[in-house]
Amino acid sequence: MTSPNVVLLCRWEGEIVYDGPNVMYRGGRMEPLILKPHMTFNDLVNKIHTTVGSNPMNVQLNINMRFESVSGVQVISVERDEHLDVLRTIVAMRSLPTDIYVELNPICNQQDITSQSFPNLHQQPTYFASQQIDSLQISPSNIPPSQYGMGYFT
Repeated sequence: MTSPNVVLLCRWEGEIVYDGPNVMYRGGRMEPLILKPHMTFNDLVNKIHTTVGSNPMNVQLNINMRFESVSGVQVISVERDEHLDVLRTIVAMRSLPTDIYVELNPICNQQDITSQSFPNLHQQPTYFASQQIDSLQISPSNIPPSQYGMGYFT
């Protein structure tokens, strides 16, 4: 027998607030999602990206689920297919939707670093007349022979 669809309350752009044995999610946005029986963790990640409007190439998701236990509410990371089985079981036991908390973390890629750190990188190079550069050159005889471990210059 396959498990039925599971309703999740996806929350993002807010913050998890711990208050003793209780956990709340303050602020942000919420959207109900359907977790179908055949869905994998990667399917859920893609669905969340679509729901929150993020690009998987630029944003990494950290997904946590709310887990109520005898010792209070726990927040447990969801990172693989086995965690989805736990999530489905929790919802089936409670017969109520459960919350998932999504944290959006920008992925730093080389293109972002280049354009943000070096905004003038694509400018044309500046050329100097040869007489200005000649004054910057040092004669090999002025370099102390043993200081750089390079042997002797003649």
